[in-house]
Amino acid sequence: MRKNLALAAAFAATMFCFSCTVEQTEVPAVEGEYQTFKAYVGTGDNARTSLDPANGKVTWAAGDAIKILWKTDEVSMNASSQALSASDISYDGSAVFKAVCEPSGSVFAVYPSSAEAEYSDYVRVKIPAVQDGSFSHNGILAANYTGDSFAFRQVCGFLQFSVPAGVTKVVWSADNVSPIAGTSCIDFPNGQIELNGIEDGVHDIEVNVPGAGQYYVAVAPGEYSSLYVASFDSEGSLVGEKQTFKQVSVARGQIKKKGTLPGDGTVLSSKYFVKSGGTGDGSSWDNAASIASLSSKVGTSGTLDLNVYMAAGTYTLSSGISFKKTGTIKVFGGYPADAVGESLVGRNVKANETILDGGGTSRLFVVTASSMVIDGLVFQNAYKNSTDVGAALIFQSAADQKHTVNNCILRNNKKEGTGPAAALRIAGAAAETVISNCVFDSNTSAANAGAVNVVSGKVHFVGNTFSNNSATTDAGAVNIEDGEVEFIGNAFTANTADADAGAVKIQHGLTVFKDNVFSGNISKASGTEAGGGAIKIGAAGAGTQLDVSFEGDRFEDNSAASASASAVYCKKNSATGAFNNYTVKFNNCVFLRNKAYSRGCVRSNSTVGKLYFNACTFASNSIAQYGNCIHMQTPSMIHNCVFFNNTNTSSTGAAVIYHDVNMLVTNTTIRLAGASTVALNHLGGVKSVIANNLIYNNGSNESGNAATAINIAKGKTLTSYGHNIIGIFNSGESPSPVTTANAADFVTQDAVMHGDHIYVYNNSDKMWKLDPIWVTAPHYLLKWTKWPSPGKPEGFELAAAERVEDAIDNFDTNASFNAREWLTEIGALNTDRRGTARSATGPIWPGSYDNSATSSL
Repeated sequence: MRKNLALAAAFAATMFCFSCTVEQTEVPAVEGEYQTFKAYVGTGDNARTSLDPANGKVTWAAGDAIKILWKTDEVSMNASSQALSASDISYDGSAVFKAVCEPSGSVFAVYPSSAEAEYSDYVRVKIPAVQDGSFSHNGILAANYTGDSFAFRQVCGFLQFSVPAGVTKVVWSADNVSPIAGTSCIDFPNGQIELNGIEDGVHDIEVNVPGAGQYYVAVAPGEYSSLYVASFDSEGSLVGEKQTFKQVSVARGQIKKKGTLPGDGTVLSSKYFVKSGGTGDGSSWDNAASIASLSSKVGTSGTLDLNVYMAAGTYTLSSGISFKKTGTIKVFGGYPADAVGESLVGRNVKANETILDGGGTSRLFVVTASSMVIDGLVFQNAYKNSTDVGAALIFQSAADQKHTVNNCILRNNKKEGTGPAAALRIAGAAAETVISNCVFDSNTSAANAGAVNVVSGKVHFVGNTFSNNSATTDAGAVNIEDGEVEFIGNAFTANTADADAGAVKIQHGLTVFKDNVFSGNISKASGTEAGGGAIKIGAAGAGTQLDVSFEGDRFEDNSAASASASAVYCKKNSATGAFNNYTVKFNNCVFLRNKAYSRGCVRSNSTVGKLYFNACTFASNSIAQYGNCIHMQTPSMIHNCVFFNNTNTSSTGAAVIYHDVNMLVTNTTIRLAGASTVALNHLGGVKSVIANNLIYNNGSNESGNAATAINIAKGKTLTSYGHNIIGIFNSGESPSPVTTANAADFVTQDAVMHGDHIYVYNNSDKMWKLDPIWVTAPHYLLKWTKWPSPGKPEGFELAAAERVEDAIDNFDTNASFNAREWLTEIGALNTDRRGTARSATGPIWPGSYDNSATSSL
C-alpha cells in the first residue's frame, strides 16, 4: 500500500567559517495519512539550498524538492517529493516535504530531486560535470532516516569565484589522479556521512554562467595538488590566461573562496602533453611534444613545476632523461593515443600502456634535483654496465625532495658490472619516497639487488609485486643498505639470488614488514653459514642499528636447498666475525612448506641480538638437519605459537626448536612429526625458561615418531613455570619426555630442570588421539576435535596466568631481555594467539590458545 509521507525539516546551519549549536525544533503532526519526520543538520554542514553571503546563513528555498530512496528485496526504489511553497517554510527555517512512496527497511533522502541517485549497498549520487554556477542547483545533500529524523548533510565541497563581463563558461580541471566530480558512494556510520570513493570519475567540470557575477562550483572533497581554471567567452575563446591554484584542500560542506577570474598575476598553466612522434610545443594533445623535447625541458638547471601527460605508445630512449630542475615534476601515463585538445578523460594505465624503452642500451629516468610524481608508466629494457648504480629509474636526491611512484611496471631491466639495482635505485637524502601498486618483474643484476636498491631515506613500499627478479650475489629483489623502510601488503614471488637472500637483504636501519607474502623465493647459496630463502638480515659493523619487525607476513615454499634458513636468516658478518646487534620481531606470521638444507625457517647466529615471536604458525616445513623451524644462537622468546608437522630428513641435531643460548617459551603448542626427534633441543644458556606449553606427538605408536620432548645439554639449566603438558609416544609405550646429552637421569648429571609442574602422558586412553584440524580464519589455529570424557585427562591441571607472567619476568631479569614490554605493546601478554583474553588470575589452558571442553572456536 502506498503511503503519503510528510517530512518536516528543522535546521540551524552556518558557513564553514562559523560555528553554532544545533537544536531540534518540534514540528506539529500533519493531518491526514502523512507520517511526520524531524530533520536536522550537523554543525558546519552547508546543507541548505539558499545562501545569504551577508550573514552566512543557508536556508531552504521555495521550489526545493527532495528524492527519497529505499530498497525492497532486490529492487531499488525512489520517489520525488512535492516542491516547497513559500507557506511550507516557517520563520525558523523549518520545512515540510510531502511525497508518495512505500519505503521499507533503510530509507534515504537526496537533494535536489533531480539529482542522479540510487541506493545499492551505498547511496550513489552524481556530482555533475556540467553545472550552472548556482549554489542551490549543484550542491548535493544526503540523509538517512534513523530513529525519528533525517539528518541532511552536504556531500560536496564548493569553490566560490567571480567572473567579469564577457565570460560565459568556466572550466575547472584537476591534474592529479583524484577525480573532481563523478558518482560519489556514501555511507552513514553512526548517523554521520562518509564518502567511500568516486565511481566514473571525471577531471573537468564545465560551469556555464550568464555573465558577470559570483558563482559556485560543487566538487568532490579531496586534496588537489593543482586545480586549473580557464574562462571562455561566448565564442569559445580563452579570456585571459589559464590559472593554477596549488595545494587546494576542499572538505565536505566547505566553501573555498578563489576570488575573481582570471585575476591579476595569473600563474600560467604548467600542463605539458607528450605523444610518441609529437612535434609540437606540448600545449595540448593536438600540439603534443616529443620525448626528446621533454628531456630538453627538464634536463638543465633552474626551477620548474610541470605536469606531464603522456599518451599510450612506446618511447625508445638512446640516453636517459635527467631531471635537473628544482621544483615538482609530475609524469602521468595511460592516456589514449588519439587524445585531443586538453582532455584528461579516458585514462587507463592498463589499456593504454605508456612504455619507456631503453632498447637494451640506455638508462631511462635519472632524478638529481626534482621532486617527482611518476604514475602509470612502464620502464623496460633499461641497461647499465659499470660501477654506477641503477638502470631504469634512479633517485639521487637532495634532502627536501619527495617522490611518488604509483601504478608503474618495471620489467626486463638489466644491470651489469659491480653496481646494484636493475629497476630502481633510491639514494641521496630524499625526505620521503612512496612506491605503490607497482610491478617489478624479471629484472636482473650482476651484483646484488635484482630489482631495487635502497641506500637511505624514508621509503614506503605499498601493494607492489616483486616476481622473477634475480641477482648474481645477494638480494634477488630488494637490497636495503640503510634508512627507514616500510613494506605493507607486497607480494614477493619466485625471486632468486645466487648467494644470500632470495628476495630481500637488510643491512642496517629500521625496516617494518606488514601483511606481505613471500612465496617461492630461492637462495642458491652453498654452506651452513649462508642462505635465507626469502630474507637475510645483517651486515658488517657491530653495534649498528638494525631493527626489523614482521606482522601478519606469510612465508610459503621458500627454499635454501644447499644452505641455512629457508625463510629468514639473521646473520653475523662471516667475513669479519662481527656480531650484529639486531632486534628482529615476528608477530602473527605464518611459515608454511619452506625447505632448506640446514638450520630452520628462521636462523639467527649473532649472540648480541634479540629475537621475538608471538602468535606465529610453523607448519609442514622441512629441513635436512638441526632445527626444522627455529635455529637460534641469539637470545629469543617464543609466545603463543604453534608448530605442526615439521620434519627433519636427517637425524643430525633433529629438532623443532634448536637453541644454544637463553630462550623463553610460553603458551606454545608443538606437535612433533616423524624424524623430529626433539621438540626443544636445549644446548646452551643457563637462564632459559618455559611455561604453560603443550608438547606432543601424533598420539600413536607409529615408528619414527619423536620420543623426546626436551633435550638438555650437560651443565645447562631449564626452568619450568606453570604447567607444561608433555605427551610423548614411542614404539615401546615408554615415555622419554626429558633427556640429557650424557645420561637418562637429567637431574643427577649436571643438567638441571627445576619446577614441579611437568605432566607426562603416554597412555592413549588418557591423551587426545585425533589429529588437529587446521583452519585459516583469522589465522592458522590448532584445534582439538575431541577430549576424553569428562573433558580433560586424568590428573590434568590448568596453569595459572600469573605463573606465565612470573616466567616472563624471570627471563627478562636474568637474561636482560624485554619480553614483557613487547608483549604488552602488542596486546599479547594475557591473550591467546587469536587475541582472546586469557584469565588474568584464573587457570588457563596449556598451549597457544584456550580450549576447554565447553569453548567454541
